[in-house]
Amino acid sequence: GFNIEKVAYGAGTMNLDIANVLRVYLGTIENPVTAVKTLEINFNDINPQNYAYIMDKISALGVNEVYLTNILMPNGVLGTKLTIMVNSELIAETIKVIATETSATRIIMKNVDIVEIQHEEFIINSKWGRVRIMKNNSGCNYPFPEDCERIAVENKIPLKEVYAHITELAEMNSGEGDFNEHGSD
Repeated sequence: GFNIEKVAYGAGTMNLDIANVLRVYLGTIENPVTAVKTLEINFNDINPQNYAYIMDKISALGVNEVYLTNILMPNGVLGTKLTIMVNSELIAETIKVIATETSATRIIMKNVDIVEIQHEEFIINSKWGRVRIMKNNSGCNYPFPEDCERIAVENKIPLKEVYAHITELAEMNSGEGDFNEHGSD
């Protein structure tokens, strides 16, 4: 949360159609902050079928996040930006994977702070097994994607069917501890 330490108000002298006032809050954030490096690599010559392989290889190093974004390169060609958030001690290993698995000739590196928003996690024991659920501050429950994917593969059922069922179970649960789909068994 945000702890308010001071509040300041100000009013302008110009007459506008809206209120010409300002309110400023000074305070501290309770949520933990993690300092990481963001590595960005732009490319347009990698087969999209290889993206998952490259991302999995980078994820296996233990990076914080790895994701892709579609971009328009300066020459008007569609490209892809690979973004990796990584702790300093994993930078050399991450760059080695980028150098060996992509055609990258440069990497943009930035300092970034990650603010973790507080949330709760609980377990639902579904008919297919245990599923972790995240409950955010607004009270919405979300199943962990990797748990739903595992269930879909293991049970040979559509992923959307798993998500629908698990989401329904999560909404039935108050999030105050483990929940069994079949009562107390």
